Amino acid sequence: MNQEIKALDLQDTLLSTTIKGSSGKSLMLDFGISDQKLAAATEETAVESLQKDINSYYGISTAEAFNIQTGVGGKIQKNGKWIWASGNEIKQYFEPTAKNLTDYKFQFLSLAAPAGISEEDARAYLEDKGILKGQEATFIAAAEANHINEIYLMAHACLETGNGTSKLSKGVVYKGTVVYNMFGIKAVDSDPLGEGAAYAYKMGWTTPEKAIMGGAKFISDEYINNDVYKQDTLYEMRWNPASPGNHQYATDVAWAAKQAIRMKKIYECFKDPEVIFDIPIYRK
Repeated sequence: MNQEIKALDLQDTLLSTTIKGSSGKSLMLDFGISDQKLAAATEETAVESLQKDINSYYGISTAEAFNIQTGVGGKIQKNGKWIWASGNEIKQYFEPTAKNLTDYKFQFLSLAAPAGISEEDARAYLEDKGILKGQEATFIAAAEANHINEIYLMAHACLETGNGTSKLSKGVVYKGTVVYNMFGIKAVDSDPLGEGAAYAYKMGWTTPEKAIMGGAKFISDEYINNDVYKQDTLYEMRWNPASPGNHQYATDVAWAAKQAIRMKKIYECFKDPEVIFDIPIYRK
């Protein structure tokens, strides 16, 4: 379930500030007023030999960002229906609480590089995923071509397509042509099937392979590896702490958490995976 992309009006004016990290180290940082994500504001802490937690600092408080998110609103699924989420339901998934940092920690995984999963492991995960079955090589190729984590791509596609069973994923006829959309791109809440198919037609996604490759490119160009937004975690794609309420991928408040659960299960199959978690720190 996608929101329409809203362009940010970034300003050239920069501010300088000093922030003290959790280790007590002070960092001198520059950040744009509108962008608000503090440039080069990461503090690395080794968790395990192949796992790291880093922090990105933002020039907006949790309360301020939350108020913006409640103003924008979000959806939640109950009894098979999508309804507007309450303030408490938004808060449950928006705030980087202890629960979100443990149960749903993979929503903070940095996604801007392939994970290096084998075709065999990818094939095993996709075995019962409907139209996505047998597409392991396509997901890996899409990840390598677009500098994206392929485990995320598979988890995202499975979420958006109902494990490869949705109409858009199995192909719908639009203007006499069968088209596919594996990531719910442009499938806005008001008309997800029609708008999702229209965009797939525009982009020439006439096979599942083209839809996976093209969808991965869209996500990379518009979010994960975008020069302006740099939303390279699920949390950033959903909540955009740099500019809350703008350029957010989904309306589902649990969108990032749902994929985090899937990704964690896949990663648990690997021995000593190399992962980096980018934890947001809002202004006090």
